[in-house]
Amino acid sequence: PFGVDEILIQSLQITDEFEMPGRFTSECLKRGKNTDFISRMSHWTYGGEEFCRSRHVRRAICVLGIEDLQLLSQYPTIMANK
Repeated sequence: PFGVDEILIQSLQITDEFEMPGRFTSECLKRGKNTDFISRMSHWTYGGEEFCRSRHVRRAICVLGIEDLQLLSQYPTIMANK
């Protein structure tokens, strides 16, 4: 099925029983943590590969590479897509 891999890790990440570091639980919501973009950062590249640092695009989403580590460190998201 399409998309299963895109929700599995996030599902594991929020499950209290697994005690994953950095997990996001209902306690975060109770404390008023911002959840606007908490689950996943996607770098959409409708303009083509020239807008993607790795120069690798799959289904209009930039496949992130080592070139993107500094950018990723600035995002509040738990996961990055691709």
